[in-house]
Amino acid sequence: MFLSPVLTLQAQLSAGVYGGMNLSKLRGDTPKDVYFNTLPNGDIGGFLEYNFNDQVIVGFQPYYTRKGTKVSFRVDDMDDPVDSVKIHLSYFSFPVIIKVLTNKKKWYVLGGAGIAKPLRSFYKYVDGTDERTDISDKVAPLNVYLQFGVGRRWKVWNNKYIFGEIRYFQSLINTIRKGDLDPAYLPRVRTRGTQISVGLDFPLTGKKRQKP
Repeated sequence: MFLSPVLTLQAQLSAGVYGGMNLSKLRGDTPKDVYFNTLPNGDIGGFLEYNFNDQVIVGFQPYYTRKGTKVSFRVDDMDDPVDSVKIHLSYFSFPVIIKVLTNKKKWYVLGGAGIAKPLRSFYKYVDGTDERTDISDKVAPLNVYLQFGVGRRWKVWNNKYIFGEIRYFQSLINTIRKGDLDPAYLPRVRTRGTQISVGLDFPLTGKKRQKP
C-alpha cells in the first residue's frame, strides 16, 4: 500500500486592537536658528492578520495618529533655543506589515509600508494660550512611509495574546505641499520618529486541513 506524506496546512485569521504613543518630529531643510524637537502624541487602531505559517504573519493595520513637532528658535542673549510653537498633524493611516516570529514564537521583527490621509493640522504658540491656526490646506494630500521594529507577545488564554511593540517610522515624501512654505519655518520636511504600543490579538478562524 502506497502511503503519501501528510501535509498539515494551517491558515489562521486574527484581529485585534492596539494603541500607544509616538515620539515624532519633522526633519528636513531647517532654516538657520530654527530647531525641530520631539513632540509626544498618540495612536489608536485595529488590525486584521493572516498567518501564512508558524512564523510569518501579514497584517493590515489601519489606525488614527497624531504626529508633530516642537519648533524652537535661537534668541539673542539666550544660551539654548526657546520652544515657541507646537505643530500637530493628524492622519488616518493604512499600513501593511509583515511579522517574522522567532522559533519560540514570543519575539518577532516587523516591517512594512503604508499610506496616510491627512485629517486636521494646526499649530499653536507655546505661551499658555489655546489659540490654534489651521494649516490643513498646506499639508500634502497623501503621506507614504516605512515602518520597522520589534515586538514581544504573551499568551493569556485560548490562543489570545497581549503584545508590546516599538517601531521606527520614516515618511518618504514631503509633509508640506510644494510651494506652501508659510509659516516660513516649514520648508521641505518629513515626519519621523518612534511608536510604542500595546494591544490584544485574538483568533477569528483557525483550523488544520490535511492533504494526502
